[in-house]
Amino acid sequence: MSCSVPPSGRLTPFYIFSDAKTAELRELGRQRVSTNEIIEYWRNLSEADRKPYEEKAAQACSAYLEECNQREESKNSHLYSRESVFAITKAVEFFLERCVWESARVTARSGRKTLQFQDVVTSMRQHHRPEAMQFFVEEFQPKPEPPEPNARACARGELSDALALAVPAGRGLVMLTFGNSGVRQMLINFVAHARAADIPFVVGAVDRAVFTLLARQSVAVYETPLSKQAGYALDGSNAHASGSWMSFAQMRSGEVARVVALGFDVLHTDVDVAWLRSPMPYLACAHEDADADAGATTTTTSSAAATSRWPRGAFSCASLKAADVAVSTDNMSPREEAANGVGYTAGGTFNTGLLLIRATAAGKRFARAWHASVVERACPAGRPGDCNPGRCCTSDQQVFNRMVRDEKFYPGLKVPHGGGRTVYSPKANVTLGALPLALFLHGHGYFVQSAALAPRAAALPAPFAVHATYSLDHHDELAKAQRFREAGLWRSDPPEPADARTLVLPRWACYCDRLWSGSDDIFHFGCMYPGAQDGQYVPFVCPMDHVLSPFEWNEKRFPYKDHLFLKPLEGTGEIVEIAVAEIAGEIAVGADGGGATKGGATEGGAQDDAPAATEGGGQPSGRAALRLPLGQSAVAVRRALAPYASARVLRLEHTRALLCGLGGAETFEADGARRLAQLIPALLKPPSWCAKCYQPCLSELKGWLDADTIRRGWRKEGGEEFWCAHFEPPEPLPALCPV
Repeated sequence: MSCSVPPSGRLTPFYIFSDAKTAELRELGRQRVSTNEIIEYWRNLSEADRKPYEEKAAQACSAYLEECNQREESKNSHLYSRESVFAITKAVEFFLERCVWESARVTARSGRKTLQFQDVVTSMRQHHRPEAMQFFVEEFQPKPEPPEPNARACARGELSDALALAVPAGRGLVMLTFGNSGVRQMLINFVAHARAADIPFVVGAVDRAVFTLLARQSVAVYETPLSKQAGYALDGSNAHASGSWMSFAQMRSGEVARVVALGFDVLHTDVDVAWLRSPMPYLACAHEDADADAGATTTTTSSAAATSRWPRGAFSCASLKAADVAVSTDNMSPREEAANGVGYTAGGTFNTGLLLIRATAAGKRFARAWHASVVERACPAGRPGDCNPGRCCTSDQQVFNRMVRDEKFYPGLKVPHGGGRTVYSPKANVTLGALPLALFLHGHGYFVQSAALAPRAAALPAPFAVHATYSLDHHDELAKAQRFREAGLWRSDPPEPADARTLVLPRWACYCDRLWSGSDDIFHFGCMYPGAQDGQYVPFVCPMDHVLSPFEWNEKRFPYKDHLFLKPLEGTGEIVEIAVAEIAGEIAVGADGGGATKGGATEGGAQDDAPAATEGGGQPSGRAALRLPLGQSAVAVRRALAPYASARVLRLEHTRALLCGLGGAETFEADGARRLAQLIPALLKPPSWCAKCYQPCLSELKGWLDADTIRRGWRKEGGEEFWCAHFEPPEPLPALCPV
């Protein structure tokens, strides 16, 4: 008997499980099973479920060692010497190290700090000799040559073709979303995230242009009935009162019911969702006591700390297995939701932007009834409705919330104490489940509370999805894209031109949350959105729409970048630091400590001997290349910075009192000065901020503001007191600095 080389990794519990699970899925019709999916299943195994695979691995190791011990008995043994094993090991180590470094450079350029397993896999696939790793990990094998573009698979625009492309097995779980040309960029972002997470999904195109766009990208897309309806166009109104919106809601609920009737479990998702990882293994829940993602927490803490923050088993997928229908929530507290499940979410609005309907008998029946009710209770075009008994409904979400609740009592569902994530709805005759808020986050939870990122989110599994709800500033695609962009989740920007200086906005810090309206008692809850105060997130890194209006910046066509643009450039020498004086009268100082002027800069005067940039546009580490004096014209500052024109980024320490004027009519045309004078008030105007005082404002706000400031912002409407922040618009810069 010779000591044959064992198959790659097949002596470990994970790979024995991988073989078994892959075979199981292929028996169900799956043609390709990704390593990421197998890893998710493995992580969801309990210790008891892993034990058989560990025992099999131990037996395989013993058998292999026994085989090797008998090698001397064979004259034809072909053994590897210790030197050859060492050489092979070092070669593999070098190969892996190179791929990891290449992956790290890619993630740094994209603004990410975390190097993920898939990044390394991608790097290995792109290696000029990827076959070098085929022996070790099957997933690293190069993909076979693709057949004809999959655009042909969906060329007819039929749902059946799209489902066959997304889910070749013809059954199981599929994600379904809908969109038209009005949300084109958001659709592109959605597709990029869903593909990166390896999620089987189908897009229902609401117009022909979107179908053509996505079909060319080999996306599983089909034409909905509205796409084939002559003259139909979905408007972008958030009021949901237009006739086109009513038609869309009816179509969408009908298509969901249609796919469920075909035997698929459907995860319906709005297009303004960024999928960070696949929820499919979690929702399939192959193991009874499987948690969402054991070990994939946002921070490393002791188990005692984890238990104190998040109830044990709060994210177990087993708690959702009985649900025919499971839905996300608009309620504010991830921690409260984790503790009380559907008992907490029943008191708020169920958000059908993330909605799971399983193809059980009850699930199919509910999907049909939902669609029928949306059609039956739709409001006439242009007429909003509150969906109360006997009244019309504006949206399919309103209908859903009315269907599952009994209006005779609050909250309309009888949830027993400790009832977990599911409850039976007698009115809808369905078992209703609550998708965990911490895993299916809304916009406030992710962009404001930072529940998925902050250190206080101890032992919290990484979220599956971020739904861009609770956005401000017109609440449209632009506002949502801005929030995704600031969070590093936007994949839909066109290539950036590099022919002009572009403003990089700072990271915004807020000490008080901002609401849609001033009717909530935010002061009573420590300046946090009512219901979210247990997160204790103030002060917090806030979105731009809390401070300035992305809509106005877009309307004025003023280009800018967000603070994340700088992250991959830190420490590379591509950022030139420019110091700014704190008091008037200081002289400009170069990196060598020498003054750029002898008597201080004067209006319009250039810095004759301003220091030149170091090679490559950088400067000595930790030192500013230049120190600018205060009270300069724009011309003078621009002239002082001219030697650094080749630097990729110029970062000014601050701009307080830096400029005193534009620089004179001879340099700036009169219409340009007027243009700037119009831009500044619009771009730098903070959005309105008001809140209701449930106690007299003077007493409720005295802990934060002085009496004069409280009086300036105080107003009374309908017998109720409100306080509004007042911001003075910045003064326009004069053409010439004052003498």
